[in-house]
Amino acid sequence: MKSVDRKLRVFLCHSSQDKPIVRELYQRLNAEGWIDPWLDEEKLLPGQDWDMEIEKAVEVADAVIVCLSNNSVTKSGYIQKELRKVLDIADEKPDGEVFVIPVRFDNCELPPRLKRKHCAEYSLKNNAVGYSRILQSLENKVKSLGIRIDKLKLQEESDEQTHKELGDKLLVQIMLENKQLEVAIQIIGLVGKTSNFNEVAKRVLEIVIASLSTEDRQVFGTLQRLDSETNELVNITGVGPHNRGENTRVSLGEGVTGQVAQTGKALLVPDLTDTDWKEVYTDVLAGDMRSELAVPLMRDDRLWGVVNVESPERNAFKESDQRLLEAIAVQMIIALRNAEERELLIRREELERELQVAREIQESITPSVLPVFNGFDIGAYTCPARAVGGDLFDFIPLNQDTLGILIGDVVDKGVPASIFMAITKGMVHAFATPDLSPKEVLLAVNRSLYEVNTADMFVTMIYGVLERNGTFTYAQGGQGSPLVLDKIGNKMQLPTKTGRALGLLPNSETNIYEHTITIPIGSIILLYTDGVIEVTNSNNEEFGLGRLNAVVQQNIGVGSQVLCNKIVESIEKFRSGYSQYDDITLVAIKAKEV
Repeated sequence: MKSVDRKLRVFLCHSSQDKPIVRELYQRLNAEGWIDPWLDEEKLLPGQDWDMEIEKAVEVADAVIVCLSNNSVTKSGYIQKELRKVLDIADEKPDGEVFVIPVRFDNCELPPRLKRKHCAEYSLKNNAVGYSRILQSLENKVKSLGIRIDKLKLQEESDEQTHKELGDKLLVQIMLENKQLEVAIQIIGLVGKTSNFNEVAKRVLEIVIASLSTEDRQVFGTLQRLDSETNELVNITGVGPHNRGENTRVSLGEGVTGQVAQTGKALLVPDLTDTDWKEVYTDVLAGDMRSELAVPLMRDDRLWGVVNVESPERNAFKESDQRLLEAIAVQMIIALRNAEERELLIRREELERELQVAREIQESITPSVLPVFNGFDIGAYTCPARAVGGDLFDFIPLNQDTLGILIGDVVDKGVPASIFMAITKGMVHAFATPDLSPKEVLLAVNRSLYEVNTADMFVTMIYGVLERNGTFTYAQGGQGSPLVLDKIGNKMQLPTKTGRALGLLPNSETNIYEHTITIPIGSIILLYTDGVIEVTNSNNEEFGLGRLNAVVQQNIGVGSQVLCNKIVESIEKFRSGYSQYDDITLVAIKAKEV
């Protein structure tokens, strides 16, 4: 007889009410490795005809196990139709062609047609002997068919070993993925808990260090962020001895982290004492670590920073540690960027609140009602380039016949300029009296500003005194000369010397020029800061004195406030949506009939 290498085909014929014990028997037979058991609930597909498939199963089976119990056999020996059909098929075949093994699950009556066959006893509680007898019968059948089961058993053992190895690898992978998930959940849990970036950065690094540390492995580390201005890595937090070089700067390409930052790829160094690394490592951090692992932190395909872990032991880190760090790098970036953006948002909100307070303070010290001064019509306008500005104007009643008029420009913008402006305005109010000339007032202001000015800021200014008789005496501290036009639009020629700005030099080195002019009825004096004439458009053209003079000439007959509004309209039209880069301030004074 020719030997064959295949499994023994065994069909389990049973009652549906005996499925639990039949399934247990099926699983044991299947586990042998050399038996291919056929069970309807395992083999039949939805829609297949039971009668036809059962007949096919019997036809190809090497052995048929007929499962008997009180569920399938009555006391009179009558058996269920499923079992009867199988036995009918077997009876139609020549003797011995269908090898039938009766297996009894309980004390049921054996059907007459099976009483001449030896029956194996098998139950869930007591089946060792019965199962052994079943296997013995099946092994005899194997021999009679010439099936070589030794080779199959060897193959099965080999398959089991392969499955075990695959299972071990799968278990390691599952453990790694579980660890990744655990660490990722801890890091993501930091999102939204605090807006303190440094606190989040330190906690993120602590979680990473804890995930890599074991009883046998000490792990330290640093979290480094790229300074885009200097193109250097800066340690923002550390865990370990001496806080692992916090605030240390590392150039791109320098040391382990510098190379990771330069290449954008993780780097695992098993032994830093190797000649390739020892000198580099010592130069960078001068530490006592022996192995290092660094992984880039990327945001939108751009380097944000590097997470770096170290150990005093050689070969402390494995590829699985690298995969863990690379896997959780995304969660690290999410947590760090969230904290960064929240901190930035809070700072912005705080700044906006501070700006609002500064704006309210500036508005409170800016004249909201223009003075009424007999014989003159007064108008004014101011607009800071930012939320608050450094331009100033004010009116100071000195007595019934004189009015102090002030306009100035601090050389800066924003909050610092607004603070310096408020200080300057307070000084002018303190020194402006009928007894002091405009020049004396500005010199007094200059002396005081110079004494307290630690920020090297300065202010240009015109302070003048308007008298009811039409004379205007003004002093210039670096501020451009007024624009004066008579009632028909002719421009009055004024001295061009403007003097020095206030606050930079002592009085001995500060030239302040004072001039006196007379304002005829219908004439206009226009005081302005340089933001008016230096407004630019998209072609980088300045508004200039020529355009300002033309606007005043075209509107010589209107009131002072209307004139200020017309000038602003012309500036806006000229600017045509282009950004305003400097504060704009105007003060117009028109002599009128009393």
